[in-house]
Amino acid sequence: PSIPKNSTVVINLNYGGTNPYPSYHNPKNVFVFFDHFDDPTETMTSISTGTCTWTRDIANSIMTVSRSSTSGDCLIMKDCGISNAKVSVRARQNYSNIFFGLIGRALNSINWIQYLWRPDYVAWTINKNVNGSWSEVVRVSASLTTGAWYRLFTTLYSSSIKFFIYKDDFTLDKSLNATITELVNNTGYGFNAGPPSGYTGTNIADYDYIAVAKHIDPDPAVVGENQLLSLGSVYYDYQET
Repeated sequence: PSIPKNSTVVINLNYGGTNPYPSYHNPKNVFVFFDHFDDPTETMTSISTGTCTWTRDIANSIMTVSRSSTSGDCLIMKDCGISNAKVSVRARQNYSNIFFGLIGRALNSINWIQYLWRPDYVAWTINKNVNGSWSEVVRVSASLTTGAWYRLFTTLYSSSIKFFIYKDDFTLDKSLNATITELVNNTGYGFNAGPPSGYTGTNIADYDYIAVAKHIDPDPAVVGENQLLSLGSVYYDYQET
């Protein structure tokens, strides 16, 4: 049921025969919060500051966002009840000049951490918005293919913030680290999309799923034959798991 801090536990993995844990095929039984956007009863809360429309495309299992205003942010979140978390999503932007990414430790429309692609800088960034005062914390230059899926993975522990960008085949593309001392107790996680230069459009960004798990420090590691794999730097695709 648990692994004590700074210790080792041997776990036996059995295969073949009857699976005694069929309920664990449901990722909602594994993660603190999981949404594949194929369940019309699941909800997230829009905290957008602009005129934004978040739509669950049940048939394609994606969350898509459109906007008809030329200002403000499109934000949507789920309060997961935990401040130290790992957050994983699969996402893409459909217009070359669209801001898009994640929000973490969101409280409301003026308090959140932002993990964002910025086309004006051609860079991934980590930003913070504290009581309406927005500022960039760190930036890394990068290329981005419009319409291509990316895997975005974040870890938050106390003031330590990490952001990993993987290509759709799980190849690590970029990573960023930041220290943010504010917002450490907020517990909302979700998505962010917004245009530069007053751009509007339909389906400007798509999100395939979101998975939120607890995060502890030090992060557990799996030790196998001549390999050490940090669980904190790997994205878990629930289907492959």
